[in-house]
Amino acid sequence: MKKIWLVIMGVILGVFCRNINGVYSAPIDLPRGLQDVKKIPDSQRLMFGLELDAISERKMEHFNAELKGNIITAKAFYSTGYGIDFYGLIGRTQGFEYKIDDLDLVCKWDDDYMLGLGMNMVIFIPVLQENMIWPFIDLKYRAIKDVDYDSINVGGAAAQANVVNNISTDWWERQLSLGIAKKYEMLIAYTGIKYSDVHIACDVDVGGVNYKGYNDADYNYGIFIGCMVPMEKVKIGLEVRLVDEQAVTCKVHYQF
Repeated sequence: MKKIWLVIMGVILGVFCRNINGVYSAPIDLPRGLQDVKKIPDSQRLMFGLELDAISERKMEHFNAELKGNIITAKAFYSTGYGIDFYGLIGRTQGFEYKIDDLDLVCKWDDDYMLGLGMNMVIFIPVLQENMIWPFIDLKYRAIKDVDYDSINVGGAAAQANVVNNISTDWWERQLSLGIAKKYEMLIAYTGIKYSDVHIACDVDVGGVNYKGYNDADYNYGIFIGCMVPMEKVKIGLEVRLVDEQAVTCKVHYQF
């Protein structure tokens, strides 16, 4: 039965992920101790994951701007055995585009690598545990330094390479999430609220004109809802995030 569920979920997520496109945003990571962290043996505290994150729109605060693109992320998790997990991540951007309508400027970034760290923890409340309910916290940070550009368009026309100078762009995101998870027979369902902040520092000269500014996400608070289907060594999940963004995440985690 578990193998059948794995095949079904894998096909559904594979088709779904292949057809989504948009802006990158941070998914929520559930602590492994949601069921019972004391049951995780030392030999099974390391887990790896692969995720595809996408968002249809992420508006920025200044200059009527927005950021679009995708990132495929690999993660490594380590459970401490006390209800706390630590994880590191490395991602690869794909087709990032920074559009500033007020300046009539579109900057397409080169594909680049992203690094980040995070942690999550279970909040143990006995009366909730009796009903298979666990509150949890997830905190993460990720960044890309010295982004290179693939192309720059001003006023709808591509800028020539010989008129583009002094390019400098940094991007980072931080996120704090507070959620609650409920374990059912075949899956773990979860929902909650999150604070998420995206920051871009851009400085570029095009034809002697300097475009420089700092930008932050237009909305910082949102909600999320998702589910994980746990099997013996594999967990497959799907997540939706709303309000500050319109986003989805497909994820697969594997226990070696």
